[in-house]
Amino acid sequence: MAAGEPAAVKERTVRAPVFDEVCEQTGITLSRYMMEVARANPDMRDLESLMGGIQQACKTIANLVDRATITGMVSQRLALRPPIF
Repeated sequence: MAAGEPAAVKERTVRAPVFDEVCEQTGITLSRYMMEVARANPDMRDLESLMGGIQQACKTIANLVDRATITGMVSQRLALRPPIF
């Protein structure tokens, strides 16, 4: 490889999990999906951990926002406004 040429990128194949039993109303939880992805792709265990942390952070933030509305720290109108991206 000569100087200035990009390094070859190894393509990664991710195996998708197959679910035999799925609830018709709720589907599959994020935790179960990530657990099955990690089981099918052992090199992706770190991703399972990362997604679990993000999931917990989202739940914590949602609970704090709900509590702030109840305790009057945030006005009801502000709490119900859709997010701006």
